[in-house]
Amino acid sequence: MRKSVLVYLVVTAFIPGSLWAGPFDGAEYHNESTATVGDISSGIINPAGLSFFGSMGVRYTHNFADSTYRGDDSFLICSQTGFFALEWLRHTNGIFRRKYTFAMGERFASNFYGGISYSWFGGSSTLYKKRKVWKLGLLYHPRPFASLGFVVDNINEPRFDGRKERRLYRSGFAVRPIGEKLTISTDTRWIEGNDVNKIEGDFRLALGPFNGVSFGADYATEGFWKIGLIFNFDQSRIGAQGNINRSREYGGGSYFAELGALRYESMISYSDRVGLINLGSDIVEEPSGGLLFGSSKRSLYNVIAAIRKGAADPGISGLLVRIDGARFSFASAQELRNAIMEFRLNGKPVTVYLDNGGNIAYYLASAADKTYMNPTGFLELNGLSATAMFYTGAMEKLGVKAEVIRTGAHKTYGDGFTETGLTEEAREQINWILDDIYDQFVEGISTGRKLLSEDVKRLIDNGPYSARDAYTAGLIDGLKHFDELASSGETAQFPNLVKLEKIYKVESYDPRWSEPKSIAIVYAVGTIRPGNSGFDFLEGKYIGSRGLARELARIRYDNSIKAVVLRIDSPGGDLFGSDEIHRQLELLKGKKPLVVSMAGVAASGGYYIAGPGDDILASPGTITGSIGVVAGKSDLSGLYEKIGVRYETITRGRHADIRSPLRPASEEERKMAERQVWQYYDDFVSKVSTWRKIDYDSVNAIGQGRVWTGRQARERGLVDSYGGIWEAVDLARQKAEIDTEDRIAIRIFPRHRYSLFEPFQPNVIEIKIAEWLEAADDNALLLRMPYDLKIE
Repeated sequence: MRKSVLVYLVVTAFIPGSLWAGPFDGAEYHNESTATVGDISSGIINPAGLSFFGSMGVRYTHNFADSTYRGDDSFLICSQTGFFALEWLRHTNGIFRRKYTFAMGERFASNFYGGISYSWFGGSSTLYKKRKVWKLGLLYHPRPFASLGFVVDNINEPRFDGRKERRLYRSGFAVRPIGEKLTISTDTRWIEGNDVNKIEGDFRLALGPFNGVSFGADYATEGFWKIGLIFNFDQSRIGAQGNINRSREYGGGSYFAELGALRYESMISYSDRVGLINLGSDIVEEPSGGLLFGSSKRSLYNVIAAIRKGAADPGISGLLVRIDGARFSFASAQELRNAIMEFRLNGKPVTVYLDNGGNIAYYLASAADKTYMNPTGFLELNGLSATAMFYTGAMEKLGVKAEVIRTGAHKTYGDGFTETGLTEEAREQINWILDDIYDQFVEGISTGRKLLSEDVKRLIDNGPYSARDAYTAGLIDGLKHFDELASSGETAQFPNLVKLEKIYKVESYDPRWSEPKSIAIVYAVGTIRPGNSGFDFLEGKYIGSRGLARELARIRYDNSIKAVVLRIDSPGGDLFGSDEIHRQLELLKGKKPLVVSMAGVAASGGYYIAGPGDDILASPGTITGSIGVVAGKSDLSGLYEKIGVRYETITRGRHADIRSPLRPASEEERKMAERQVWQYYDDFVSKVSTWRKIDYDSVNAIGQGRVWTGRQARERGLVDSYGGIWEAVDLARQKAEIDTEDRIAIRIFPRHRYSLFEPFQPNVIEIKIAEWLEAADDNALLLRMPYDLKIE
């Protein structure tokens, strides 16, 4: 393939010809092939390039014909939706005129793009009035190292000075025989109606960028040369080009200045910069934009990505982390902590600043070399606790009874509505989870602060602390105001701070001639319910099984998506909704790699939908398992009697009103329900046995509602390995056999419709009882984690 490419270049580069027609069409730009154009000038040279490179920004260009430097000026603007150029033309024929150009590009198929431009002229000369020009461009990348371009100019054959201008055809071919730093290209030009021997051409050689500097040389078959340089400065560039004619005389040139929305390899070193990252309550699993009455949220993945990129960036020498109001699950904190540790492993110092902090904040801070705290701050380092609420007494006063059927004593969801305290099994379960997470918590602080585990436990038992007491106890390294670390003054410890999320939000320019390989991150966040996803007054955000299943079906048929990461942060929910999602995941698994990433909790129904994954990754502190089923109904007859409501029910069929909340279930009906619930449980265990390649009895022994931490789940074969969402994406890339040199695009699913208002979820007894009644009256079969436990 590469040999044939080089033969083509040699043959077409030296086709004889004369200066190509159309000298009055516009300003001269930094020379570029129709096959390689990849910047703002795409809209002028080949509009198809707009759809591939996505260059956004502005450019000013001046070109001139002689040493007077008088000539033409142009101003180019490019956005994601289109291109506009305004040119002030005077030097080519002495007649002043303005040229306006609109252009846009579109992707037609994989690695194939098209674009069109429309230009018209303005000015005092009648020669240019009513002159309009259409141009069509095509661009194709058959291989990552080869590119083809084709442009048809003067499609509408406009008239100029009484004569019709014929169509101009330009074809370009480019190759990179040893990589992106060397580009060889050739272009041919032919005017419709001319003889074939009048085809003209150019041969180009482009080198770089090297340390932010690129070199280009162009030889035209008419016998003149163009030599140019481009200097990159992060998001801006300047370039200059000089022309030498056949007689080796100076033939003018051009220069440009550009400010864009892409980051280029810069000729200026920024090795003394320190990255800044803020970890606060605005970090969530799924990314979301702020609307009229809400604030924007940052996704955990994007925050971790910024930290990881900073760790690998030679232009970032260290990291300053400000933690204020962090409200992460312990598993999410472990993912962030691992990313912070990456800085230290790369030999870059990490400093953490705490305004105030609790257990999670200090756990994160323990990953740093140094930790400072606001002198008036407060450190709530006092250990972990788990609280279970019981509403049975309140329900008795109301005359409400809850009837629950569960698959095993450890499937304790519903105990809050049937018990007055923790059962032996519930207490055992909470203790083994709390013990393991506490051990991980102590171990992390011990390792980070270089303390013995016994000393860490003693410090925890003596908490909480004022900032001054925390310093005296050796928990932090100093008391400072944030401006003492981060202001721009000479006294600041880090005067050259840059916000990592801000600089990496700007995409780096990638010259590779291949489309990025897409990896989908599919979020399953919240309780699982039938229907479409949304927000609920009772539960906050929930997963709508129908909506998520629909998205998964689209992903299955989208050939541009090479692998899928399913990110789960769910305590479970409706059995049938969980199975609807599970079915689509089974179908998807047969089409492309599927990696499951467990966040803070992936239990019961959350574990059910995790099963089809090729690999399941979890953090040691993830809450998972709870393999079991629970069902229930409410008996409101006592409530109605208390408030004086009378009712009569007429039925046909012995169990016609089996779901009625107006009476308790009979013994026969209860046995019937128990048999059905255990059938669903048997199906759950069988699926896990098949997915995880564990025999049925072993799954049953760790099932029946038992909940595990990620570390415990890995020991029992329910999880494959440790890792967060960053590691899951990397594993998905490997499974899809995407090379590390290939470009990757992350696509987020599902695409939610967000309310104008933030979700509101009051935690009061009335709401909890109403939540139970709502679920029970729907006669739901639930795959749900025991209790709604929050470990703080």
